[in-house]
Amino acid sequence: MYFCRGMTHLNLEQYERAIDDFDKTLKFAPPNSPANIDAYFQRGLAYGQIEPYEQAIQDFNKAIEIFPHAANLYNNRGWAYAELKQYERALEDLDKAIELEPNFAHAYYSRGCVYKKLEQYERAIEDFNKAIELYPDLAEAYRNCGECRKALGDETGAQSDLDKARNLGYKD
Repeated sequence: MYFCRGMTHLNLEQYERAIDDFDKTLKFAPPNSPANIDAYFQRGLAYGQIEPYEQAIQDFNKAIEIFPHAANLYNNRGWAYAELKQYERALEDLDKAIELEPNFAHAYYSRGCVYKKLEQYERAIEDFNKAIELYPDLAEAYRNCGECRKALGDETGAQSDLDKARNLGYKD
């Protein structure tokens, strides 16, 4: 019951209320149960939306302890590390997510974003292109790829990618 209500609050962007319900889920669920994995994961996402990234990382850590083979857990922990500018740790997690699930478009996208922040534009473009190959409607990947191409002086390629992003509904 608390988990479902927490999901409703999360979807309504009522993050503090979602966190409260996920806390209750964790209080009543048996240790190491699937409910705990989901509650830690969703609470981590909620924390990430209100920016206590350290708490998000703690929740992703707990979920990974219970289920270490879930690529999405590493992807989201990597995102949180990136938000804290801990790029090497972010890359380690994103590499692990891709190792666990080689066709995980969002992990390639996330890793591309880290490479972009590190100004490793060629590597970022490779990852954005892989994300696009796996998920052709990922407008954000086209936008970021275009920005990397622009940084490298490829105005034609940049414009092409940015046009694709807009055609897919990305708004500047």
